[in-house]
Amino acid sequence: GEVAAEQEETRQVVGMVPGDALEWRWKVKNVVMDGADGGIERRVVYIARRKRREFEQESETKLGQLLSKFAVKHHMQLATVVFNSSLPFRAQVAALWTAGVALGIHGANLANAVFMPPGAALIEIMPFRFDHDMYAAGGGAGLRYARWNVSEGEDFPGRIKGESVEECIRGSKKCKKFYRSDHRKVRLGERDLEGVKSLLEESVAAVFSRARDAGA
Repeated sequence: GEVAAEQEETRQVVGMVPGDALEWRWKVKNVVMDGADGGIERRVVYIARRKRREFEQESETKLGQLLSKFAVKHHMQLATVVFNSSLPFRAQVAALWTAGVALGIHGANLANAVFMPPGAALIEIMPFRFDHDMYAAGGGAGLRYARWNVSEGEDFPGRIKGESVEECIRGSKKCKKFYRSDHRKVRLGERDLEGVKSLLEESVAAVFSRARDAGA
């Protein structure tokens, strides 16, 4: 049927994509997007956060400047989206429906990457010394995935001497919330900005080389 045909077409772009991911997108396409195709376009989307686990203002500004230059260099449309309850569901889907690349700091807001086209790229920025594999392997949605771990930050003041960060996080909710930066703003240093830029370059090269190969 149509799902099987779309699955075969997608395999030509990114290899094996989970069948349930393709079936999900087929249902979203017809129920939410009125049949609109969701192929990869030259769009980069910054998934921003507000109030909780957001970047310091200076870091947010520098990241925005980096993304603007990147979009111009690669002839891409740049969009910023904040997913919250005031944004209609269709608008949430549409924000990523044709995105070639999306990036944002770790959090549930990145779950919306499930609406991206298979073969697109998701870049996750992790707070200092925090790690999580929620979106590894593209979240099972056939996405290219990369992460950058922030290199600058503070250590949990209640961490016991000789205790690793991993042990602290596993043993204390306060420690986990601290490193996850639930109530602290995240700072991006120059090294971090260069790292994110490098991942963006790698991602756009991979995504659009696949798209060219699929169209050949």
